[in-house]
Amino acid sequence: MEDAQSFRAGLDTITMNGVGTASVPPDRVEIRLQVVGEDRDKGRAYEKAARHSKRLVGLLDELEIPETRRITTGVQVDRRYDERGQSVGHRAQATVQVRLDADGPLSSLISRAVDEAEANVGGPYWSVSGRNPQHLEVVRRAATDARQRAEVCADSLGLALGRPIRIQEEGGNRPRHQVKMAMMAGALQPMGAAAGPSQVDVESGSVLLEARVIVTFALAPGPRARSD
Repeated sequence: MEDAQSFRAGLDTITMNGVGTASVPPDRVEIRLQVVGEDRDKGRAYEKAARHSKRLVGLLDELEIPETRRITTGVQVDRRYDERGQSVGHRAQATVQVRLDADGPLSSLISRAVDEAEANVGGPYWSVSGRNPQHLEVVRRAATDARQRAEVCADSLGLALGRPIRIQEEGGNRPRHQVKMAMMAGALQPMGAAAGPSQVDVESGSVLLEARVIVTFALAPGPRARSD
């Protein structure tokens, strides 16, 4: 170890990784709704998908989901084949991605889209919006973690931690689901039952936000540094 006289303050450094996390209730959710039409004739297959799509749009309007929160991610018409490779008709499909607030009518939308528009459903995909202050909080925790780790290392070597001279965020915030559950609210009822379509109770759980930083600190001789 260099002694206090030869130590080059500001030139000798230590670099440390820091990690910050926070478990946060999600504030938005996305689902994908796909309508399908099948027929031997390509035009009729497309027509069937278009009718289902129109019902889906009407449902989204009825639930007052703004057009700015809907995006068509795909429209496709394909020829269908059997196991022998023979053409058996056509399949037309259209997929819409819908974004809701976490407290929006998600269960109702899923149930009615399946029942009224015969839609296939993908998701839900929970997330935390960029405006949520917890994104900044996890960065603060990551920086604090890096300093605390660096202080322990420096002190164990008889050095003192100086000012940070370089800070880099590694990969930004990384949302990760902690819990995502779906439970049936009672038994499925036959189509057309008076009680209406069954609903799935969708549990949002929480989202784990994570930030990583790399911080380089200057080092200086500490009170326990050896002198020759």
